[in-house]
Amino acid sequence: CDSPHVVSVDESRELVEPDGVIPFSFPQKNAAHYLVDWAKKKKVKPDGKVQMPKGIYLPVWSFDLGGEIPYTAQIAVSEGRGSRKVVIKTISDSHPVVVPDVPVAGTRKLGSLLTNALDGFNLAEAVPYDPRFLSDWPAEVYEISMSDASLDARKKVYDRVKREAEILLDTQGTVENYRPSSSRMSVESFKLIL
Repeated sequence: CDSPHVVSVDESRELVEPDGVIPFSFPQKNAAHYLVDWAKKKKVKPDGKVQMPKGIYLPVWSFDLGGEIPYTAQIAVSEGRGSRKVVIKTISDSHPVVVPDVPVAGTRKLGSLLTNALDGFNLAEAVPYDPRFLSDWPAEVYEISMSDASLDARKKVYDRVKREAEILLDTQGTVENYRPSSSRMSVESFKLIL
């Protein structure tokens, strides 16, 4: 407790070692000042004695996705100005997928708060992992496997790219029977970041 050492704990399961760390950007004393300032600004009054805040490293999976999303759609297009004749065109095409650093929480702690907070971090700023970063700071072990997290990353990207493709199609006419597929989208690489 409160020792400046990293403690190795034998796990019964094989753990992936982190690839990177986003180091804390300010010391614990500054965190206390920021918290007090925030509480004053929000007019939050503590019920009793407030403990010094303590940071914790939380695991986040980062995925790079690539490939394409093939789709077919039917588009209803008016034939000419003032014409009431509508032509239905069938389109088969694909939308490219190149999305780096898709973050997925590796823990269920904090629930959606952590997921929402991930947008505030630039995962590209992570430095290579060194256990010395953890000396003085607790770190959470990931609960969500890389394979389960990769499914979440694929869903996020698929939903985003699908919407982008649909918006693009909407500029051509009324879209009907839009059928995208995630069959040619893949995870190209992954990292575990604290």
